[in-house]
Amino acid sequence: MLAVRAFVVFAIALAGVIAVAPTASAETARGCRGQLWIFVGDRQNAGEARELVASFEGRGTCKNRFHADDCRKRAADGIIRCARDMWATRNSGRLPPSCREERGDSFARVQLEGIMPGVFRAESILDRTRYAACCKFNHRAPQVVTNLWVQVTGDIGCISKHRTGVEAIQQGSTSPHAVDEHAVFQCAAVRSSGWCHGG
Repeated sequence: MLAVRAFVVFAIALAGVIAVAPTASAETARGCRGQLWIFVGDRQNAGEARELVASFEGRGTCKNRFHADDCRKRAADGIIRCARDMWATRNSGRLPPSCREERGDSFARVQLEGIMPGVFRAESILDRTRYAACCKFNHRAPQVVTNLWVQVTGDIGCISKHRTGVEAIQQGSTSPHAVDEHAVFQCAAVRSSGWCHGG
């Protein structure tokens, strides 16, 4: 009789473990945010011209809430990949799949900032950055050299580590990543076409 009771208790306990196991291993998701900036000169110099050209929302999935930092790292990876792919395919005038489609455990969505309907193509990061470089940063130079960086913000995982003291005041909880440190715009042709005036 005691053996039967022990078996029943064991069976009930085992059923409880099985019932709880899926919950413990269920996937979870975390997010980060990002911004793509175009700079003239050193990005660390606050006095240099700069402009926000795109904003990102990234999301990453992982095993469970105990691995939330892994989720955020994947979300950050999605933002960085989207920003770099978008710039690499800038001549297409379209957003790349990494900025539009959910693939695997890491993806991002992007919104181009300051797009003017009828002037800029809706999905063209090239139009947006060209306008900043040639029509706003410098109205005369035939060639303008810029650099682009994506800054990821969020909790641990989105950034490599939290900054403290003066560094935190200067940069905040952001993690900068290079997209193009020598982006050259041929502005003479842009201006002669009247494109700046149209914007």
